[in-house]
Amino acid sequence: MFSYEDLESLFRSLTFLSIPLIISALFISWKNLNCRYLFSLLLLIEILDSSMYDASLTWGHYYYLWGMFVCLTFIIPTLARRLLLKKVYHIDFFKRIYSSYHFGRYEGGLLFIFFSSFILHSISFLEASLYVAYIVDSMLFIEAAFSPVQLFLHITAMYFIISLSLQHRYSDAHHFSTSKMY
Repeated sequence: MFSYEDLESLFRSLTFLSIPLIISALFISWKNLNCRYLFSLLLLIEILDSSMYDASLTWGHYYYLWGMFVCLTFIIPTLARRLLLKKVYHIDFFKRIYSSYHFGRYEGGLLFIFFSSFILHSISFLEASLYVAYIVDSMLFIEAAFSPVQLFLHITAMYFIISLSLQHRYSDAHHFSTSKMY
């Protein structure tokens, strides 16, 4: 099987691979306003996360708080999209997104992935905090489960991003459709 270092290397590679993937997905599904909004949001989050990656690794167990924050930067704007768009409703682009917004299954899948990652980071932060406070002797969850589960979540998120962009590559519709493309 993989060693811990191999999983870390693969995880880091996939983290930086996600930016070109999201940019590609953004161009593929450019005609769909909701995809454009969602992928732009994801791109901003990934750029922020990637630019802070090396620095956040030096924060010790607070790295997991950073991971929780990154997850929330996707969860909150996605769940509160209509409220946020209403604040900038006077801008035509956001007005069109607001009027044509529909929650899609891939968006729900991405929300589930980010929420799962938030829970994973929360458990890891709790375990690392207990370890730093000498309450527990080892970080079994972090050492055994964190990287493989995060790797699975990243691969699944990439699959959802590719699927969503390909589903709407020819779409002139302004909403997430659940119908199949011909």
